Order: sequence, then C-alpha cells, then structure tokens
Amino acid sequence: MQQVLDFFLKLFDTSDFPARWHCGRWTDFHGWLYIISDLLIWSAYFAIPLLIFNYIRKKEVPFHRVFYLFGTFIFACGTTHLLDALIFWEPLYRLSALVRLGTGIVSWLTVLTLLQVLPIAFAMRTSTDFEKEIEKRKTIEQELNKNNHLLNHAQQIAKLGHWEWRKKDGVQIQGSTELRRIYGISNGNGSLLYEDFLQRTHPDDQPQMIADWRVATQKGHLEPAYYRIINDAQQYIHVLVRGDAIVNEGGEITGLIGTVQDVSQIRRNEEDLLHKTRELESKVAELKRFAFIASHDLKEPLRKISVFASRFREIYSETLPPKGLEYLQKIQDNAGRQQQLVDEIMQLSQLADTEDKREWSSLNSLAQEACDDLELLIRENDALVDIGTLPQAFVVPVQIRILFQNLINNALKFRRPEQRSEIHISGDLVSLADLGWPQEVSDDFSIMNDPNFRKREQYCRLVVRDNGIGFSPEYATSIFEIFRRLHGQEYAGTGLGLAICKQIVDNHRGLITATGRPGEGATFTMYLPVASGNLPS
Repeated sequence: MQQVLDFFLKLFDTSDFPARWHCGRWTDFHGWLYIISDLLIWSAYFAIPLLIFNYIRKKEVPFHRVFYLFGTFIFACGTTHLLDALIFWEPLYRLSALVRLGTGIVSWLTVLTLLQVLPIAFAMRTSTDFEKEIEKRKTIEQELNKNNHLLNHAQQIAKLGHWEWRKKDGVQIQGSTELRRIYGISNGNGSLLYEDFLQRTHPDDQPQMIADWRVATQKGHLEPAYYRIINDAQQYIHVLVRGDAIVNEGGEITGLIGTVQDVSQIRRNEEDLLHKTRELESKVAELKRFAFIASHDLKEPLRKISVFASRFREIYSETLPPKGLEYLQKIQDNAGRQQQLVDEIMQLSQLADTEDKREWSSLNSLAQEACDDLELLIRENDALVDIGTLPQAFVVPVQIRILFQNLINNALKFRRPEQRSEIHISGDLVSLADLGWPQEVSDDFSIMNDPNFRKREQYCRLVVRDNGIGFSPEYATSIFEIFRRLHGQEYAGTGLGLAICKQIVDNHRGLITATGRPGEGATFTMYLPVASGNLPS
C-alpha cells in the first residue's frame, strides 16, 4: 500500500529515472526517428477523435456510445505516444504507466461494448441491402402503377367506380376517377361531399338514398340499390350502388367502402327484353288461339271427309269398280293420317306450354294405363308388352302416360312381320357410379355432352326395348327431330311421335337416348331427375 501511495505522491517526480537520451546508446538519428514517429502517431490519434466527435455532434448516428469509446480509446493511445516522446527529456515514467492503465481500461470497455453491439450491427442492412431494397421498391412501385392503370382502365370499361367513407371524416367521401366521371364531378382528387351525390340523384330517389345511407352508416352495410342520377348532359342514368363495412382490429366499424356502377345500358336491355317478352307472350297466345281455331277448322272438314267417304263406301261399294274402291280407300287413309297429324301437332304445342303439375306417381300404373289405351292395337298385332317393376317418380302423370303410349305405338308400328312383337319396359334409380360416368349409352352419344344431364342428381332410368326393325346408329339423335321419318311412306305415321317423347322428357329436365341396329330392334332410354327431398315411402 505504501508503494501505491509513494507512486501517486511522486507521479510527476523525475529524479528517480534518467531521461531516455541517457538510457542506452542513442544516436541523434535513432532518437529523433523515435521521437518524430511518436509525435506523428500522437497527432493522428489526436485528430481522429476530434473528427469523430465533430461528426457525432452534427449528425445523429446509431451506436454513438461506441463512437465515443473509440474516440477516447484512440486519444488515450495517442497520449501514450506523446509521453514516450517527452520521456526523452522528462522521464515521467510514473505518469506514462498511469496513462497506459487508463488506455487499457478504455480499450476493454470498448471491447465489451463491441461484443454487445456487433451482433446488432451485423444484423442491420448494409448500403448494398438498401440499394437492393430501393430497386425492389421501384419495381414494386412500377408494377403497382401498372396495376392501377389496368384497374382504372377496367373500371372505365365496366363503368364501375369505387368510393370510401370514414366516420372521422364526417360527410366527406373519397372517390375514384371513374366514379367522378359517372357523377360528372370535376374537382380533381379532393374529397367529395355527401351532398354532391345527393344533389345529382333524381328527386324521386333521394328519400330512398337518404334512408339507405342512414342504415348503412349505422349497421355498416349498404344493400345493393338502384338510383337515377343526372349526368353532365342533363340526362338521367341508372347506377347500382353497393357498400360494406371497414372494421378495425377491435371489431369496430370505422367506415364504408363500396362501388357505383353505371347500369343504364343493362336497364335499357332489361326493359327491351321485358318489352320483347311481352310481345312474345302476346304472339304465343295469338298462335295458341290460331292453332286451336286452325285445328278445329281442319279437323271438322277431315271428319266430314271420313264420314262421307265411309257412307259412300257403304252405299256404293257394290257398284264401284275396284279402281274406284282403291281411290276411296286412299281418301280415307289420307284423311285419317291428316287428322292424326293435326292431333299430334296440337298435342306437341300443348306439351311445350304445359305448366309444371308434377306429383309423385307410380310409373307402373302409368305404363299400364298406356297399355289399356292401346289395348285394341296390341291385341290386333298379337304383341307382348312386359312391364317390369318401375319406381315412383315426381312427374306430370298425363305426359308420362303419353310418353309410354308413343313408345309402345312406335314399337308396334315398326314391328317385323315374320315374328311376334315384344316390348319390354323396365326402370330403376341410378347415380353417376351406376352409369359408369362419363359415357354410358354408346360411342356415338355421350350423356356428358348433354346440358340437361345434371351431374349431381339421382335419376330415374326408364328403358323401353322392342324387337322390331331397328334403325341405323347414325340416326340415334336425329330420330327425335320433328317430322323425321326414317322409313318413308311404307310405314304409317306423321314423324311426330318421338318428337313428342323428347318434348315430354325435356319438360321434366331429363334426357332421352335411342340405340339400335337394323333388324335388331330399338331401345329407348330415358333419364328423369329425381326431385330434391325425401322419396315417398
């Protein structure tokens, strides 16, 4: 302890040591080289802290404590070199030791501070990183400007503008360029006032707009609403306004955001469509009246022709020559065919306009009723009609009965003379898995291609198969066309029976297909969608 006390008491005492010039064999050159080097180092170490401290004073920099420590550390190091130069004349070895101790302490404080700061400093982005970030932001900004341009262009094409209202702004509303164009507002990009929109609204629509806006600002949702507004040309146009809430992180409604679309053309198209629909309905009604009158006026002469021809045959059959009887028979046959044609045309027109009167019905009962209606024809042809177990279906009963009648009649008409006619009727409920989706019927016709076939519904499948003359596969779809006759005049008929069948199936939003080959019979398959809900027990 006494040594420490003596050290500090003699801190500036130089009597115990000789000057460095007298220690060893210094030459003038060697000594001054040492002194000048120390002075140069000291002057640089003195200037560096001044520059650092001046820089920190003028500009805020991160980690300023490290800069101060560095400055102090460098200044202390410079002081040791200054003392080394002075010791050549004044041997202040005690002061030099104390300064070196202070330099060491400051050095380690700097080291410890660097250990804390360097991980943070290394984690910070460099100037290169900032340059990359700037370039990235420039690219993003260019892309954003491009997207904004495309958005504005799209809004202009769609005649759709957007708006934003914040509670804090009161009656002020921010609107897009297209919205201003729609409303005819030309005040730059400044805020709009609620009154700007209200004043441009048709007087008859203003009360509704005020009520809708009041509800929207309270509940945070603006229901889609149509208003009429006046544009720059003093013409009223129709707009569709929508809006929804802007909600902050706490779930509080802070404003509304929405769109305004010019739907004038759409409204005009709707009005034109409504007008044309009414005209079409009027023409359809007129055509129905015409069809009824025409059918009545056509059927009555045909009935009289048939009646008078029949009476003529009864009275003069014995006196008429064979050729006369042949001509008379042709008159009766053609009158009967014409009467059947009128009946089927009327039936087809009524089917196309039938209201939906579907109900749960037993298909077995409807098929049997169709057979009862054709009992005489079936008996005359000695035909076999086999009806399997058919499911119940949600259908228009009278139409399905006509469907069975036409298919059975079609089979009897195109029977093969050399063998007994057999007609088999079967049915079941099917799903997509049962059908072997996507193709079930044939290579020539795929259910998947028919828009009436709904992929997610269960279907009632009805199959009517006969052993008649059949038809070529290329006629599988055209066979259902109106007045389409594949076999000419050698077979009786009008070409409307299968067209009526297709109309009935279309009325039920179903699908009908036909398959067959010449001499191998024909098969007609119908798919009727099962109505949603529980099936009847």
